[in-house]
Amino acid sequence: MTSPINRALGTAHAAGQISDESPNAGRLRMMGITLGLLFVLFVAADYLFRPTFVSINVDSDETSRATPMMVSAIHLFVQFAVALPILRIVMIDRIDLRRLYPYTLACGAVLFFGIISLIAHPETKASVNLITLAWSFAIFGLLAASDYGRGLCIRDAFAAISIGSGILLVVVAVEAEYSWGRLAGRVGPNYWGMISFIAFVTSFALPRWWQRLPLWVAAIYVLDQTSARGSLLALIISGGVVYALSVWHAPRRRRGWIILPLIALAILLPIIVPIVAVDVLMLDDARRGVGSGGTGRSIAWGQAFALFKAHPWLGVGFRQHRQYITIASSAHNAYLAALAEIGLPGLIAYLCFLFGATVGAVRRALRQSEIYLAAVAGFFVSYILFGLIESIWLTLGSPLPFLMVLLAAQAWTGSRSDEDRSKRGVHLHPPTPRGPQPRVGPESHRRIKIGRAA
Repeated sequence: MTSPINRALGTAHAAGQISDESPNAGRLRMMGITLGLLFVLFVAADYLFRPTFVSINVDSDETSRATPMMVSAIHLFVQFAVALPILRIVMIDRIDLRRLYPYTLACGAVLFFGIISLIAHPETKASVNLITLAWSFAIFGLLAASDYGRGLCIRDAFAAISIGSGILLVVVAVEAEYSWGRLAGRVGPNYWGMISFIAFVTSFALPRWWQRLPLWVAAIYVLDQTSARGSLLALIISGGVVYALSVWHAPRRRRGWIILPLIALAILLPIIVPIVAVDVLMLDDARRGVGSGGTGRSIAWGQAFALFKAHPWLGVGFRQHRQYITIASSAHNAYLAALAEIGLPGLIAYLCFLFGATVGAVRRALRQSEIYLAAVAGFFVSYILFGLIESIWLTLGSPLPFLMVLLAAQAWTGSRSDEDRSKRGVHLHPPTPRGPQPRVGPESHRRIKIGRAA
């Protein structure tokens, strides 16, 4: 009996997403899983090698946290080790570098303004970060140029990431290290809220709902214990996108049943909203509520914007705005951070990169009914909104931006390239049909017409 994932591999091969015969399909899948496991190692490093978490707020004496050397070393190792499975994929799968043209332009624009900012404000560590970013753009672009890398690789990597992230969430919940009443787990409440969001999004690669359910329970529990409001909203938004795309792809006769839970939710909103606002989002809390200025974020936003006004065109240097923020660990806003670091032209380049990937992911999810593609679209929509409260733009030391760059390469080289090649009649290696083929002739056309009429 064929498993659901193996059936998916066979369907993808027939559609031209996987280029080789079944032996290579199995090896390709192992490379995708390896990518996912490397990402899990990236996340686990923070938990295993960081000391006890120290909270930073408006009244704190400390405004930054040093990253242990072992954590930085493992992060750097993972960022370069992903080349091993990717190069193996490229060796056994078909690639088409023409897919990378718009993606290369978008990445090149971001890197150009990053380089210009470092010429104006040179700094060694920031230069290493920019080199790592360029490497990630290149290696993930090479992956996306392959048939498997643009298709089921994301699904296989997602499956490994979801299971690994779920295990880490359970470990952190059992260890129960709290800071100011919030689950911290050595790295911090917002970090584990971010991992909860990643576990939820990647869980849609698993073939059955009962396989996803334990991950959803773990993610929601950790989100409740960390009170990571941004991650909670991101999870709700991504879930809403997946739900909307499910309705879009559902047969018309089933759409009424799918929309029914939404109607029930709308009826219960007057009861749910006060509970969520007070008990979950803590909007009435003196330290974290509406009157707290975003727990000090509003002051950090003002300092980041002041940096932009002082350096509007070149910024203060790629990945260097944190040293100028005195009230918090960062600007806590991705767009203000980019504005302060690489100036207005650089921010425009970054927005083009991010929104281009979002549009590509949404368009592909509208065309193809695989639920993991809907999850990718939800990821990008949530990432855009996430940037309003966290400095996660291209900071590859954090797992969420690292995953975003991987998915952006896939989104930029989406299904449009397939359509364009089919219109031009360009096929690198058309897949060979398997099994007996129907006869093409007058009799077969006649049977088709009769079947349609019936």
